[in-house]
Amino acid sequence: MTDRPHRFGIVGLGRMGGGLARHAIEKGFQLAGLTQGMVPADLLAAGLQETRSPEAFCAALPRRIVSCRPYAQEGVDVCRGDRRG
Repeated sequence: MTDRPHRFGIVGLGRMGGGLARHAIEKGFQLAGLTQGMVPADLLAAGLQETRSPEAFCAALPRRIVSCRPYAQEGVDVCRGDRRG
């Protein structure tokens, strides 16, 4: 096992995503987050890296594995290089 902390991103930091983020941070994970509106202050204070666009979100992650709900499809498309428009 490596000493390097695991890093992943969460699209949507409401009840479900915010809870997942809090739990992951408590376990030592490093996170990037993308959400509509404001990132909860406790997540920022705990070390979550706020991103403000799908492009910045993808750039903050070392790998491109993204799982999210359909309303976040734009972020998935950007991470996959499939942005249309």
